Amino acid sequence: MSKMQRDKGGRAQCEAKAVLESHGHHVSLLACGQKSEDLLTEYDGTTWSVEVKHHTCITFAEFEAQAKRQAAAMGLPWMLMVRLPNHPHTFVVTTADSVRIMRLLGAQ
Repeated sequence: MSKMQRDKGGRAQCEAKAVLESHGHHVSLLACGQKSEDLLTEYDGTTWSVEVKHHTCITFAEFEAQAKRQAAAMGLPWMLMVRLPNHPHTFVVTTADSVRIMRLLGAQ
């Protein structure tokens, strides 16, 4: 993975963290570039393993499989956040029982 790709991923992780925090989550940003989830977030008594993606070609099946593997290794429920192209601070958020759009609260 190139430095440009890592930087893009890092920016998406920071955006995802801000979006989740604006919705009341308590978020930990984990070490970038590791073979683990990108974020851990706690909301309403549940801790989630979060995988963040920033791709123009969205391949949910592959991304969801990765998120599930990483969460299973931690014994946590999984969450996948895919940033929508050309929509800053906007993510498709997928979990085992829901799919929704989340934006940074107060974002234009």
